[in-house]
Formats: sequence, C-alpha cells, structure tokens
Amino acid sequence: MPQQSSAAPQGAIGVITATERTALVNELEQSRKRFLDAVRGLSEKQSLFSPEAGIWSIQNCAEHLAIFEDAFRSMVREQLLRSPAAPPEKSAGAKQMDPMLGPGVRDRSQRTKTAPFLEPTGKFADLGQTAAKFEESRKQTIDYARNTNDPLRVHFAPAPTGELDGYQWLLVIAAHTDRHTAQIEEIKKHAKYPK
Repeated sequence: MPQQSSAAPQGAIGVITATERTALVNELEQSRKRFLDAVRGLSEKQSLFSPEAGIWSIQNCAEHLAIFEDAFRSMVREQLLRSPAAPPEKSAGAKQMDPMLGPGVRDRSQRTKTAPFLEPTGKFADLGQTAAKFEESRKQTIDYARNTNDPLRVHFAPAPTGELDGYQWLLVIAAHTDRHTAQIEEIKKHAKYPK
C-alpha cells in the first residue's frame, strides 16, 4: 500500500494544492452532514420502506454508501496509486473536469446500476449501525484528504466518463453521497412513506 509522506512539499508533482485540499475536505464534510441529517431520527419502518419492488429503501441507500466509501477510498490508496504516473500534460488537462464531476454524479435523471459488490445485502442490523459505519468510514476519508501528500493528480483510473485522477475519485465519493441523499429525500416524499 502506498504510504503517505508527511515530508512531501506542497507543490510537489501530483500533490494537491491547498485550494484543492480545502475544496475536497469541504465537499466531504458537507455531503456527510447532508446524509446524516437525512437519516437522523427515522423509525425502522421508515428506514425499510421501499416505494415499489426493486427500488432501494433508505436502509439500502445507507448501506450502499457505507460500502462505497471504503471501497473507493481503498481503490485510490491501494490500486490507483500503484499505477504508473501520467505525464504532466495529462494531469493539467484532466483538472478541467473538476467542476463538472459533482453535478454529473449528483444528477439523478440518469439511473445506473451499481456493481454487484456495492449492492446492499443487509450486512448491518439497522439504520443506526449503518450510519455509524458510514460516519467511521467518512472520517477516514476526510483524514486522508486533510493529510495526504500522495501524488493524487498524476495517477488515473477509468470511469464511465473517461479517466479520473485520484483527487477526482475522492470528489466522486462526496458527490455520490449527495446523489443517494437526494434519493433518500425522494423516498421520504413518497405518498405511502410511513409518518
């Protein structure tokens, strides 16, 4: 596993800038808050309600987020950073995608099927346990974002929209949380949602 280097100077090749770090941590913290606010105080009946067969419940959404968080943070730290570094010109061009990632991932007009290993399977006892796992995982992601000097900007992995660098994959984690928080809010507005 790549090790963080606390000695790497700001501005080293591929290391995120102070501005990028602040933006990333803010996105991670704000999406965390929105998700936890959306699931706080829900009853078991509310958390398990599904608008129709084949549609995830709030509990399903929460479990998916908890699984996704660990999987994608690990992908960045343990797989992506092992790939060969890209040339500087690729990194410079890729940065233009940063502002488009959040809106693209948050947009729920296009439904997508998740990978089987990210499907909810009932691994947590209830919504409280699931939210606690998410919060523990998000803390690790935020700590990594705050402290890493890994060369995130020069290592890439394929995504449905093209290749993303490590920094962009971490932005996707935050936007993906917002996508499913929006799904949770949609479930809560359903006419048959338990009150």
